[in-house]
Amino acid sequence: MSSRNDPVIIGDGLELIEETRTILAADSLRLGAGMTVEDGTQFIREREGEIIFLAFSSPARVKNFLFDLYREGIRASGRHQVIALCGREDAGETSSLVLEGLVDDYFICRPVYDRDRFAVIIRQAGQRLAETRRLAAMEEERSRLVSMLGEFEQTSRIIAQQGEKVKGELSEAWEDARGRLISTSGEGASPEERRAGIDQAVDAGRRRSQEGVVLGFKAIGRDQARKAAQAREMQRGNARGKILVVDDQEKNRKVLRLILSSSGYVVEEAGDGAQAVGMVSRSIPDLILLDIMMPGMDGIEAAGVIRKMIPALPIIMVTAFAKKDLVERARAVGVADFIAKPVDRAILLDKIDRVLSS
Repeated sequence: MSSRNDPVIIGDGLELIEETRTILAADSLRLGAGMTVEDGTQFIREREGEIIFLAFSSPARVKNFLFDLYREGIRASGRHQVIALCGREDAGETSSLVLEGLVDDYFICRPVYDRDRFAVIIRQAGQRLAETRRLAAMEEERSRLVSMLGEFEQTSRIIAQQGEKVKGELSEAWEDARGRLISTSGEGASPEERRAGIDQAVDAGRRRSQEGVVLGFKAIGRDQARKAAQAREMQRGNARGKILVVDDQEKNRKVLRLILSSSGYVVEEAGDGAQAVGMVSRSIPDLILLDIMMPGMDGIEAAGVIRKMIPALPIIMVTAFAKKDLVERARAVGVADFIAKPVDRAILLDKIDRVLSS
């Protein structure tokens, strides 16, 4: 199993939890703790990256439980893989929780259940958790490289400043030495000849010292510049193009950013349609991933404005609400394609490749 721990069950009654554990008990699956709402809420707050089954008496109670967490600023399906369990009579209402992004999947376990389907759900949840951890590690590495790049550039600036400072200090030192040598020169030559000889020696020495310092600092600067360039290249990841992600939910933007940046794309983000229009007017991306349902200017309105500005700019709508009237409105303004939430990485990248290559 891909999860680090056994899946847990959270429910709104001990009897229902135990009934669910009995139904799901199988040689191929080990279940972790069963928890009531209070303990389950604490578990979701404190842990991350777990597979969690929700066994509630109705889909409405599942939604209320998740909304209570959301009001605390916790989106359970963003921290864990959350699977809602239900009876066959509640399948339709429970499936809508997936479309709303409240849970990651659902499974019909009463009165009977498909063991093969259940194994697939568990495997996919584990794979998604592993992918999330992998993308998080890549994002951490990207942040480290950005920090490294900043340090390199700051060091280069300090080196340049110090080079000029040392150069000036050497000039002052040589002038001081020149004065002292003139005042204490030996005998034989005339004062003019001694002065001329000292001037030549001092100038030659000063030039050699300054050239040595400058060459030394240039060498250090070149090395720092080379490292900075390497960091930039690693940060860009051989960028394949620039994509603007537009969604009012930060969690959704983060998921898309991780998928795209790990695949070599440069990613910019906007939190609503109006911001997206402003960003496009200043810098044109290669493609836009645009949510439909957003406050203020929604995705379809923003797509219409952007397509009038730049007719050739491709737009893919990303939405959990693939209703017929929304699809028709989006098609009317020239949207290239659609992808449903929750986003599947392989499907998303395939659609982007096809749109950009068309």
